[in-house]
Amino acid sequence: MSRAMYPMSDMRVVTGIYYIDNPSYDIVRAVDHAIHVWKHAKKDKYKPYAIYSDDFANERQTRLKIIGSVHSAIENGEIEAFMQPKFSMKTMEVVGAEALSRWRNPDGSYKFPGQFIPLLEDVGYIIDVDFCIFEQVLCVMAKWKESGKKMIPVSVNFSRQHINHDDFVTRIKKLTAKYGVEPKYIEIEITESAFMKKPEKMMKFMRELREEGYKIDIDDFGTGYSSLNMLLDVPVDIVKIDKSFIDDYDTQTKREYINQIGNLIHTARKDIIFEGVETYDQIKFLTECGYENAQGYVFSKPIPMKEFEEKYIYI
Repeated sequence: MSRAMYPMSDMRVVTGIYYIDNPSYDIVRAVDHAIHVWKHAKKDKYKPYAIYSDDFANERQTRLKIIGSVHSAIENGEIEAFMQPKFSMKTMEVVGAEALSRWRNPDGSYKFPGQFIPLLEDVGYIIDVDFCIFEQVLCVMAKWKESGKKMIPVSVNFSRQHINHDDFVTRIKKLTAKYGVEPKYIEIEITESAFMKKPEKMMKFMRELREEGYKIDIDDFGTGYSSLNMLLDVPVDIVKIDKSFIDDYDTQTKREYINQIGNLIHTARKDIIFEGVETYDQIKFLTECGYENAQGYVFSKPIPMKEFEEKYIYI
């Protein structure tokens, strides 16, 4: 009603509903259930209400279990860094890697990032996971260095939540120094959405890191937040183009569009890596356009650190 009466406003009514089937049910718990589904409904601007159900209750229990156990998982080594290699599409040689988080279950299977990262971002615990992965990467790179192996750059993802912590850059520098890894081999990877909140502070962090020799990557470029104009101003070295750009290139217009975006990024003096490359036809198309570096399942899925070392480092 409010949206219809005042279309220029952003007012809306959202309701959480819990049906009381048993008159003796604790009213306080019933209200608590309604509040939880109300908070859930608020996240969807097209959803006017939500009804508490067993599915929601189970989902909530899973959420609480993940949030409540993440720190013990870190302490017990259950949060593991997997590595996905980055390749030159021209030479098929490994030119770098991206570190990705996995959560090992007691039975040896793994939770994938989508199952726990969004939850941990909501409560801020993602900060601890990010630095857990970062330290694992530094530890293994220090081993490569000590063994005299060829060093390759590794990118590590950092959540936008780090913008709320003034010691972000200091923590990165201290850990890097602790393991004796040269900053030029570390790429700090952030998503486009990180610029939506406190962009000035994020830019400050990025400039400080680049001054220390770290490279800065923008992940998931083209998913809706940034613009090409932004690339002229931000202190970024590498733009990772989202896989949605190359999932569909069946017409000449689309091919020209992808190529022109790449040309504009190069004009802004940024390097490019294509994400989510899954077929040899995509490789052919991208190399014909003059692009070189990519990552995706056509080369390798993310694999455990030990397997990555055996395949690409200790050879």
